[in-house]
Amino acid sequence: MRAFLIASVLFLAGAFAATDPMATRYGNTTIALDPDGSTTRLFYRADQSFVAKQTNWQSDGHWAFESGKLCLTYKITRPGVGDKECVSSEPHAIGDVWIHGIHHVTLVQGEALKDTPEVLAALAAASRVGNTIIAKDPDGTETRLYWRPDHSFSATRPGWQTEGSWRVQGASLILHYNIPRPNMGSYEEMKNATPRKVGEVWGMADRQVTLVAGNQLKAP
Repeated sequence: MRAFLIASVLFLAGAFAATDPMATRYGNTTIALDPDGSTTRLFYRADQSFVAKQTNWQSDGHWAFESGKLCLTYKITRPGVGDKECVSSEPHAIGDVWIHGIHHVTLVQGEALKDTPEVLAALAAASRVGNTIIAKDPDGTETRLYWRPDHSFSATRPGWQTEGSWRVQGASLILHYNIPRPNMGSYEEMKNATPRKVGEVWGMADRQVTLVAGNQLKAP
């Protein structure tokens, strides 16, 4: 009897989560990353309250669904938005990345109003999704990776091409190549990953790396 009651409670909890589009956001934070690198963060609570934060602004607020949209009411006027905005909303899992207009959005576990190595890694993934990383070896050979929201990517370099998957693990980005990458293997860990802007160039080991907009698997 006790086992039956426990099973019933678990079933009902699962059914509630499946029907509540906000279930995965309770106690967690959505972060919208803009092209200029700025972020808008919202930490959601189950009592329909939230905390929102940008670089020079922070506000408590109240959320509710109106006509099928998620409506956010801010106690302190949000710059460029006003006291209230309504947006489309779909259920997402921790670690998901999706694109909303010019914003790349990710759902991060816990209260992520401040940057930590783990939050920066989540934002690193968000900045790459929908875009292409080009890594140039000292001899000029290029490896290109196009990142997708479904945690997959396509990779290519002269004489090699494959699909793969990516995930955020702690402060690292983990890549798995279906066909081993030359001179690297099937697995790559990008430690202490950070978000990048389109057009940004940085060094990684002996390679020069650039983030370019969109699918740029083919060299121009």
